Amino acid sequence: MMEEFRAYLDSTGDVDGAVLMLDKVVELAPDTETGRYASLFKIGILANKDRVKARVDADRKKQDK
Repeated sequence: MMEEFRAYLDSTGDVDGAVLMLDKVVELAPDTETGRYASLFKIGILANKDRVKARVDADRKKQDK
């Protein structure tokens, strides 16, 4: 599911939707390394939402060329 999160974010630029995917990872596996990583990753994304969105948009523009 983490791979799907990255693919979704990279292809759509939808940070809020991607965060919902991280919530699902935490819900499904809260006591695993992946669940803990997803929780921390979510905190980082939300704290830097504008920068994450800008990076994804810039990467998508590069790919469109």
